[in-house]
Amino acid sequence: MARELTKQFEEIRRGTVAQLSAYYESSPPRGEVVIVLEGVTAQPLAEAELREHARSLRATGLTARDVAAALVREDGAPRNLAYRLAHEE
Repeated sequence: MARELTKQFEEIRRGTVAQLSAYYESSPPRGEVVIVLEGVTAQPLAEAELREHARSLRATGLTARDVAAALVREDGAPRNLAYRLAHEE
């Protein structure tokens, strides 16, 4: 949470939403406030799950190139692993 950005009393506090809520209940913020939230980073699937997804994509008639691209885009797979799985039979 940031308040009074670019001003003399600029303040930046970091923490979870619960932590910041608890802090600001006892000392309400004054001035202009900006709340910045970070999303959860998706974790790539395990190799066995990626392999199964690649099989199902190939079964739909996608090319190996399209399968690899989908594994990277949809599942966050590393490119070299996606390429290898896309070419497996």
